[in-house]
Amino acid sequence: MVLGAFSADISPVDTHLRSGSYHIISDPRELRNTDYFRQFFKPFDWHHIVCLPYWRGSEISSGIDLRRTQKQGDFQPGEIALLKKLHPHIDTVLKRLLPAHKEQSVADWLREFAQHLPLPLLLLDWNLTPVYVNREALRQCAIWNFGAHKARAYDPRAVFQTPSAIIGACSTLRSVNLREI
Repeated sequence: MVLGAFSADISPVDTHLRSGSYHIISDPRELRNTDYFRQFFKPFDWHHIVCLPYWRGSEISSGIDLRRTQKQGDFQPGEIALLKKLHPHIDTVLKRLLPAHKEQSVADWLREFAQHLPLPLLLLDWNLTPVYVNREALRQCAIWNFGAHKARAYDPRAVFQTPSAIIGACSTLRSVNLREI
């Protein structure tokens, strides 16, 4: 774990610090002369910061920074000790949540992308239950099931049913021995 505590005008923690030690950078004179200080510390009157970086391989994947004004005072040793105890627990949660979040984000993006395809897309599981149906597939299934004229009177989502011809063709494919294909 790397825990960086910065006071007033200090440069950010170096990303090469990868030990189990507690690292304090305490010379405020350096940071006061940097753009980092002028852009991020000074407008909010921050003078103290503690950084808890979380690593994935050789890169910092995320981090938590706690900042205080001069009036709030510097972080006390007991507070630093508590943060050191919390760090591995937060890291465990991030290791569990971030992959799931990434997977969900990709699924959401694909779903949104497929929703706007100008082609019908109907995905069925092994039991021929619809897993995904985009707008064009809803429209085409309504036309297939009711005919073009009658389908216009319905909300395609409300009357959706996989056409029997598709169910029949998929049932046939499912029952074919894969070695014969």
